[in-house]
Amino acid sequence: MRTELILSESTREEMKRRGVDVFEYEETDSTNRQAILYAEAERPMRNVLFVAGSQTAGRGRLGRSFISPEGGVYMTILTPLAKGDPTAVTSYAATVVADAVEELGGIDPKIKWVNDVYLGGRKLSGILAQGIVDPESGRLTHVALGIGVNVKGKRLAPEIEDIATSLEREGVTTDRDTVIGLIATRYIDSLGLIGSAAIAERYRGRSFLIGKRVTVHKPSESYPATVLGITDACELKLMTERGEEILSTGEVSVREIK
Repeated sequence: MRTELILSESTREEMKRRGVDVFEYEETDSTNRQAILYAEAERPMRNVLFVAGSQTAGRGRLGRSFISPEGGVYMTILTPLAKGDPTAVTSYAATVVADAVEELGGIDPKIKWVNDVYLGGRKLSGILAQGIVDPESGRLTHVALGIGVNVKGKRLAPEIEDIATSLEREGVTTDRDTVIGLIATRYIDSLGLIGSAAIAERYRGRSFLIGKRVTVHKPSESYPATVLGITDACELKLMTERGEEILSTGEVSVREIK
């Protein structure tokens, strides 16, 4: 179901000025899914923005569900992108979202490797990048970058109440249109920085993991480590019981190890 109620006319005009096509949905299963279906069918050479008022099947990393009630930002930016990979796009997007949140509220958001933006120790935003590959050449042709931001709500869904937050909860007064417009313009205007040392430096400066004890989670095992730093490829540099390790895939949780 499409609607004209999410974005303001000025934001639509701004997207048009930048050559960005826009699809709006009052409700959809997932903006990433809509973007991927569109990319596979149309192979667009322009950037495309998908936004929804709510999602019935929002997804996060590792196949997790992403709770998507009304009042939040649910957006996907589809880009014809041969440069970089979904991991590089994810770290780039995390810095974009964090910078936008700081601009909106004069606050200092942090990034939890690899794709979550935090405020006050709680998750504010989740990011999921999915690559679209040409079936004939096997070449990456597009990336669908999904972003969810909790905007409204001083109280959140019971299952995330203790681990998540919202802009309203943190004292930031804004609306979905403003958040979407700022993130989309920042993201699209600086696509050339994906995978650059400049983004790695910004990402590193936003991280709250450096120096912390974490648990590394991989499909086959979990083990404790200390985060030494972040590489120029936005990988985690760890010290484990086996020595130094570079973590490029997987997940970490911030828990003290007894």
